[in-house]
Amino acid sequence: NYKALRRYTLLRRMLKDMGIEEERFRLEWISASEADRLRTAVNDMVEKVRALGPLRLETPREVFAEEVAVA
Repeated sequence: NYKALRRYTLLRRMLKDMGIEEERFRLEWISASEADRLRTAVNDMVEKVRALGPLRLETPREVFAEEVAVA
């Protein structure tokens, strides 16, 4: 669990640097015996991601064009 939490923290920071909303990624501690809680967590995450809509990341070509324009 500690390794997962550490990796979660690092990945969350990296996703933020990439411009991906924090709401698209989360960590839940759910036991194998908690099927109802798992279903609720998955349904909640699906609703949140649908509400956020598709990712709007810049393509490498757009990033390159901006770098060339600045230089």
